Amino acid sequence: MTMMAVVGWTLLGLLAGLALWFWLLRRGDPAGTGAGHAVGLILAVGLACRLAFVYGTPLYYAPDEQSHYHYARFLAERRALPVQTCRTDDPANEWEYYQPPLYYLAAAPLQALGSRLGGEAGGIRALRVLSVALWLLTAWLALRLARILELDDFLRVFVAGLVSLLPTYLFISAMVNNDNLVPVLGGALLCLLARREGGWRGALLAGALLGLGLLTKFSAVVYLPLMALLLAPLAGGAAPARRRSAGRLLAALLVAAVLVAPWIARNLQVYGSIGAEDVANVPRQWESLPHAACWSITYMADSFWAVAGIHNDVSFWFPRLGHQLFFFALAGLLFTLAAPERRRMLLTGRLDRPFLLAMILAIAFNALLVLRFGVLYNQGQGRFLFPLLVPLALLMGLGLRVYPVKKLSLHLAGLLITYGVTFTAFALAMFTRV
Repeated sequence: MTMMAVVGWTLLGLLAGLALWFWLLRRGDPAGTGAGHAVGLILAVGLACRLAFVYGTPLYYAPDEQSHYHYARFLAERRALPVQTCRTDDPANEWEYYQPPLYYLAAAPLQALGSRLGGEAGGIRALRVLSVALWLLTAWLALRLARILELDDFLRVFVAGLVSLLPTYLFISAMVNNDNLVPVLGGALLCLLARREGGWRGALLAGALLGLGLLTKFSAVVYLPLMALLLAPLAGGAAPARRRSAGRLLAALLVAAVLVAPWIARNLQVYGSIGAEDVANVPRQWESLPHAACWSITYMADSFWAVAGIHNDVSFWFPRLGHQLFFFALAGLLFTLAAPERRRMLLTGRLDRPFLLAMILAIAFNALLVLRFGVLYNQGQGRFLFPLLVPLALLMGLGLRVYPVKKLSLHLAGLLITYGVTFTAFALAMFTRV
């Protein structure tokens, strides 16, 4: 396909997105919310774009997809755990073998079935469809969290929009990747913590979800600040209550530790380290630490918003639109925080100060871990922020809702729909040039 044809398909996607935006505005109720229509359309468009990526993306043309697929196939064929023997970009494409096994254990039966029915392509597409199913669970849990927190229609629409239509997540959640299971377990954990019902049963379940997250990918450690602040608040309350809270947190951490301990023990025995990341990832030599940090932050920001392809190189100008949306949200948050009488606007429904603070600290912790990975290995990809995509969407929504725009929720829904559909059309057209 020529570049002119790529431009034509991209413009067609833009027109389709704008038409859906206009339809959404026309369908909005007299009060200007139309939240039910917006969420339904957002989910439908998100599903359609993901299915287009499932069948329109060339085999293995996603980050590490072949390596993830080889792991699932190894389990299906040999009924044993693989051992990491090569590093990133090795021709064998087996550099994900050091990863925890939970996602691959779930994927192995589908890989075997898909391969039996449709060969290698059938096996890959079966696992891609699994990723789409995991996104559906993530979106449902995000909407469930919005109900638990009693969020208003605007925040509900925006959270659904970003979780469903963020271009990079559109792409990666339709590919074979263990990243796609972490937000499901994290979403369940967020819902559990948001209920704030306390009790030992809830603490033990929270620990089990964290443990399963760590058995999927060690990046699930980003949920620790949420658990620490919400299961065992350190300020206020009588001493017996604080002791009970601390006991519940310790019980949750013990459950998580028991679940993940066998895998850590295996890593220590086989690789001599807890996470074994040095076994697979190639260290990057930088000119200086500031250069490494600046490059990693830029790469993290761009690849969070809108990239596709095996090397995250299908992007064009699309990340810039995401940057502008983020800066508008940040400006709105700063404006809200600037005056004490406006700060109360951040506490809506059952979203209280401890939950808000826990989300902020968890996101900051997540960003620092991604930055660390970028500096060490030049692999600080924005998709590593997706475990906390729902809290990120919620904070951005709190910043954006201060703008006095009529039917703001519908306009943002239309913008995200147009963003997602246009990027999907552009990326699929670019893939034909591979």
